This record gives sequence, structure tokens and C-alpha cells, in this order.
Amino acid sequence: MEKTVLEAQKNFLLMREMTATTTILIVVLAFIGWFLFSEWRLLAYYIAGLSVSAALTATAGRNYGERLVTNVLSIDSTD
Repeated sequence: MEKTVLEAQKNFLLMREMTATTTILIVVLAFIGWFLFSEWRLLAYYIAGLSVSAALTATAGRNYGERLVTNVLSIDSTD
């Protein structure tokens, strides 16, 4: 396989796993934070921060996925 395809696939899979992990952590840590934080604003900022992190990794994963497809199609078209 081409190095560009392997690199794009690695990055895509990494971002996919990070997005899934962050999404699970939003649910689990929000539940735990409900009992730990005395003020609801602090919990809201905490959940918002985790949500931004999930959105950024999802966007990066989508970009890497598009790059993967572009690399595969360009290599296939030259062969």
C-alpha cells in the first residue's frame, strides 16, 4: 500500500476512536459531575468543553476520511 493511504487511514481511525471515546466520556463524566459540582454553571462549562472536544475530533475525522478517499482514488486512477 501507498504511504499516503496508510497515513490517512491511521489518522482517520484515530480520530474516529477519539470521537467515540469523548462521546462516551461526555455521558459518564457528566453523570459523575452532577454529584461533584456544587454549581450547575460549572457542570455546564464542563459538558460544553467536552462537547467542543468531540465536535473538533469528529470534524478532523471527517477531513481525514475525505483525504483517505481522495488518496485512494488518485492512486487508483493512475494505475
